[in-house]
Amino acid sequence: MHRQQIRRLVYLFIAFALSGCGGKEKFNVEQEIERFYTHQDAFETLATTGCEAREAMDTRFFRYPMDVTGDESESIQHYFADIEKLLNSIGLDFMVLHTFIDENIACSIYIRISAFSFLADGYSFGYWYQPADHGTYEYSEGFFSQETTEYRDANRVRGEEEVKFSIELESGWYLQYYRYP
Repeated sequence: MHRQQIRRLVYLFIAFALSGCGGKEKFNVEQEIERFYTHQDAFETLATTGCEAREAMDTRFFRYPMDVTGDESESIQHYFADIEKLLNSIGLDFMVLHTFIDENIACSIYIRISAFSFLADGYSFGYWYQPADHGTYEYSEGFFSQETTEYRDANRVRGEEEVKFSIELESGWYLQYYRYP
């Protein structure tokens, strides 16, 4: 009987994961634009501090706080303390520092609002400072409606055409949605 219960739990877990329960997010683009302008000073300071930290660490890719080991020098830990404070002030908690050599971008920053990924299918929604790519889609009020989403899904080649739009904010910052593959 014990094996049957475990088997049922495994099947329930698989069914839940395949149903995509976590991937049907509601996006409030206007609220996120408002958040940016309300905290614009913090975003601009994050751009400066994040890029200085990336340069001091001499790295092309770093996820904060995921890649923090605690073994970093005191000067790097000082950047982390500043980043933590700034992220908390805007109500977010995850940031990625990038260098895109092919696009000649020395420092790009991604701050996650929401993301989901399962079996190489997912989305990211967040703020980008100096993004490498702005996407080809235009945001409109009905962008996330069921009808528009179903039409887009039926008329794109999965795995070849990404769904991505960027809304320019200020000072090199963009709000971006990216659905893959």
